[in-house]
Amino acid sequence: MTVAGTGAIWTITTVLGGSLGANILLPRPGFAPYEAACKLVGAEPRFYDLLPHNGWEADLAGMRGMADGGTAAIVVINPNNPCGTVYSAHHLLHIAETARDLGIPVIADEVRTATQMLLNVTSGPASIIQVEINTALLFGVANDMDFARELIKEESVLVLPGSVLGMMNWIRIFFGAPLDLLMEACDRIEAFCDRRAGQVKLRKLEK
Repeated sequence: MTVAGTGAIWTITTVLGGSLGANILLPRPGFAPYEAACKLVGAEPRFYDLLPHNGWEADLAGMRGMADGGTAAIVVINPNNPCGTVYSAHHLLHIAETARDLGIPVIADEVRTATQMLLNVTSGPASIIQVEINTALLFGVANDMDFARELIKEESVLVLPGSVLGMMNWIRIFFGAPLDLLMEACDRIEAFCDRRAGQVKLRKLEK
């Protein structure tokens, strides 16, 4: 019994990662309390990538490559936080086989039943998406932190920079608001991007 999910994270990280020289494999992007818990108990957080163009599935080859004798556990978050992806049974089997081959336990962060119950009583979707801005950095916007800072300054729309979650030049958008507010927020984001894109074109013409 633990005090909510965060209590479980601290407890399991302390138990598995508390030995000298231990490391724990964490997903990137992922849930920040896992990294904080690792640092608190002295375990090294090692990040395996989730592949955005492959449904945010885990990079199993990368996972195998970073594991060693000090690896204490692999964290698997499903449904994923922050991406919202639910892994297929096929992919979960591959993760389990990878962990078995490496001889490493899996910390399975799963809330299937709770999520289903929540969706049954929630009138609107409680999902998020991640939007890549890496190939569309605009005039005066150096990275995702700048994008979020300038967007809230100019349009009063708050997004979470992906850097906070380990994914630079991505942003996180939450859809837990009324539809009319979501539509207005989308219009404001579009206006911001169009305005910055126009500044880019103007600057090129001036040159």
